[in-house]
Amino acid sequence: MNDIKNRYRLRTWLLDNLFKVGLVSILTALLVVTGYLYPSLIPFVASILLTLFIIKASIVRVPSIHFGEYRVFDERTGDTVGEGLHWCWLWQRIHLHDASVKSIEVKESFTTFDEVEAKLKGTVQYRVDDNNAAKFADFSEDTIKKGLSDLVSSELGIIAGLHEYKSFIEDRETIQLIIDCILCLKKVPHHDFDEVRESKALDELTFKDLLTSEGIESTGKSIRPKGRIKFYNLFSEEIKALLKEELSNRNKNSAVESKYAIDIDHFALADVGWTDEFKKAMEERKKAEAKVRAAEQTLDLIEKIGSLSDIPSTTALHAAMAITNNTSHQTIAVEGESGGVMPIIRTNPAAADDSD
Repeated sequence: MNDIKNRYRLRTWLLDNLFKVGLVSILTALLVVTGYLYPSLIPFVASILLTLFIIKASIVRVPSIHFGEYRVFDERTGDTVGEGLHWCWLWQRIHLHDASVKSIEVKESFTTFDEVEAKLKGTVQYRVDDNNAAKFADFSEDTIKKGLSDLVSSELGIIAGLHEYKSFIEDRETIQLIIDCILCLKKVPHHDFDEVRESKALDELTFKDLLTSEGIESTGKSIRPKGRIKFYNLFSEEIKALLKEELSNRNKNSAVESKYAIDIDHFALADVGWTDEFKKAMEERKKAEAKVRAAEQTLDLIEKIGSLSDIPSTTALHAAMAITNNTSHQTIAVEGESGGVMPIIRTNPAAADDSD
């Protein structure tokens, strides 16, 4: 359960209310004195003290930013209470649940149309739905996290396969808006565009013509995956207004909010980038490409040096590799008496020392 705290009646009475325990002790002493001086008043005073004891033992305070769940002999009754003082019989107890705003980190990976393995990281902030607190108590935080992550992953998978990686970098705000909508809105705009259409004061035929003119395909009232990013870019202001209204009124719950009895405040997109595995693969690819370019340069130099009739092919090979830093040999140019230059290849002592 979500941060459940058991508050047993006797423990609460003894530990949390020492002042009143002292008061009851004084009244008990008063009963003894009264019984000694006025024996006939003992039943009356005893009944008053017993009533005070029962009342005090049965009044429980639910602290702020919590809600309480009634249990009888550890069986849930389905009844919940909010902050403040509440009546709880001696055979009952109240489980406290934390109702503060919680943050869940969402990390999802996906593959784009241009075969880039990317990752998305963000946080979802949510709180318990006051109207359905008993259902909220059924779920652990891990269960809620998995449900939210699966929903985000599903939506990303649909979009990512139809868009290149650069779209997720250039349209970060739009990606965040899409995820916000699937988490917070009962009617997700790309599944049912009626509310967006009504905010533009257009009939359905005119609205569809507008979509077609922008290259956005639709099926019924749903936007096809290929055009969803463009759709959210085109109607971003209208969709943001729908989100703002929903978050202000909280009169409608999205599918995932109803499922887990939560109210989602918003999704904050922190980062979009390559996955660690893809980044490593790209680095290896760059190294391989660099080796290929070096080999091509070496072959080109071998051909040029070898074109000189008095240069042996082996010497040309070593010379080309030395020039391109692909060997531990040194190339020394020696000028002859006739003015010609002869390259001499010899082992590089420094390189030899390094290899030792």
